[in-house]
Amino acid sequence: MQPTPSEYAKTPVRIEMQRSMERNSMVYKEMYNDAQKKYSEALDRIAKLTDAYLREKAEVENFIKIKDREVEISRKNANEKLLKDFLPVLDSIDAAIQAEKDNNLIRIRDQMLGVLSRYGLKPIKAEGSKFDPYLHEVVGVTADGEDGMVKYEVQKGYTLNDGVLRTSKVIVVKR
Repeated sequence: MQPTPSEYAKTPVRIEMQRSMERNSMVYKEMYNDAQKKYSEALDRIAKLTDAYLREKAEVENFIKIKDREVEISRKNANEKLLKDFLPVLDSIDAAIQAEKDNNLIRIRDQMLGVLSRYGLKPIKAEGSKFDPYLHEVVGVTADGEDGMVKYEVQKGYTLNDGVLRTSKVIVVKR
């Protein structure tokens, strides 16, 4: 006679198979949980490494931008000493123009300023403008005129690439 299905399930072989399946299930669960934990740790590590990479990349890009800016400033102001050495020559030409009112000297001065302006040199406008301590240096005061305005320019000032190379020496109206 053959055993019934309920009797068959209670045989020692069947019971042992059931226990073996439960043990295997527990082992697989542990293996799955362990793999899941390692996967989560790997994702965390990848996120940290990605973040560190992006930070380093941004830092390198910022460094390159700063160095490019410094090189550009150095390039723009490389002629500063040379242009400063030309200022007494311009002052002499201005003095000669004042003394003689020579049109040839005016053209020579304008031509020289045209050449120097290509390198960033520009004269500072002083007479008739409002006094600016960054652009003007007071060498005298007068009461004749509007308060705080530059009345006379004693020595012309110049800028180089928007930075002051030499301030204008001026006489200012003060009441």
